[in-house]
Amino acid sequence: MINLNIKREHIGFWVLYGLYFYALNALGNEEMTIGMALLSLPFFVFVFYTVHYIIKRFFARRRYLSGTLMLACFYIFSSGLIYMLSYGQSGALVYGKYIVAGYEFSWREFLQTLLVLHGHFSILALLYFYYREKLRATQEKLAETERRLALEQQKVALEEQKKRYEYAALAAQVSPHMMANIFQNWKQELKALKPALGQQVDRLYHLMRFYMKADHADRLRTILLDDEVKAVYNYVEVRRGSLDRRFFIEFDITGNLLGFSVAPTTLLTLVENAFKHGEVHHPDFPIHVQVRTQRTGYRIVVENRKARVDKNIIRHGYGLKNLKRRLEILYGSQASITIKDTEEYYHVIILIKFKHLKHLQP
Repeated sequence: MINLNIKREHIGFWVLYGLYFYALNALGNEEMTIGMALLSLPFFVFVFYTVHYIIKRFFARRRYLSGTLMLACFYIFSSGLIYMLSYGQSGALVYGKYIVAGYEFSWREFLQTLLVLHGHFSILALLYFYYREKLRATQEKLAETERRLALEQQKVALEEQKKRYEYAALAAQVSPHMMANIFQNWKQELKALKPALGQQVDRLYHLMRFYMKADHADRLRTILLDDEVKAVYNYVEVRRGSLDRRFFIEFDITGNLLGFSVAPTTLLTLVENAFKHGEVHHPDFPIHVQVRTQRTGYRIVVENRKARVDKNIIRHGYGLKNLKRRLEILYGSQASITIKDTEEYYHVIILIKFKHLKHLQP
């Protein structure tokens, strides 16, 4: 669109200049016609755009010697072309016949006319070149200013969003911190009176602190796999002390848990879902929890039999969706999560396979 507008502007300029050229010369020569004025335009255009090209191609790139030689060659060529068209064997085309009646050739006036003609359109070409360069520089500065302004606006928006998230996280910690303090006081009071109950409250206290750290705005993106497994053990003991009915869960934990990291509450989320939706009270169908590490990664498997009795629990799937997204952000293609949902069993497999050993602890 911009190039099209520029072409229209140039065409309009040369049409207006042709009319101006006709009006100026018609005052001294009644035989001058608009057709002859327009016929002269190609030479004017030829001089203007050729000089502009030489300035842009050579002088703008500081190739002054080459530019000077090109200009000299062009002026000589165009001067010879004017002479051949005006006074050559083909007869007078412009000067002797149309512009001034009864014109007698004079080298001095001819050279003077060439200097005026070349100088006029060369100066116009030079001015146009500087105009285009200034316009280009202004447009680049404007684009750079707009880009910086957009970046600043984006930065401000991100800062505001960060503040909102930080405030929401801090506000969400008020109640958990209050409850943690209460549990801490209960633990101290029950430690001497009822040791077993005090120990249960202590487990619940540490479990709450684990969740609080996992949800903190400045939390670590990953924790040791060993710490995650310990949190699951703690969760299981808390449930064991709070439920009247016995439940059954089996652990198969092998490998170096201190050598790998994991997103906080990864395994805990799967175990919670198994307790929430699974048949946990039958000894023949325990929850199976498997964590196995290898040299370049680890595998987490949680399997449970589905509860045959409706527990009236809403299934929204937010926990697993959140977990999937966190694994994608942390590990990208190095992580995969597979869900096998059959009529009787629910099976989740998380496989983390690092491409580089830099993820391992020494």
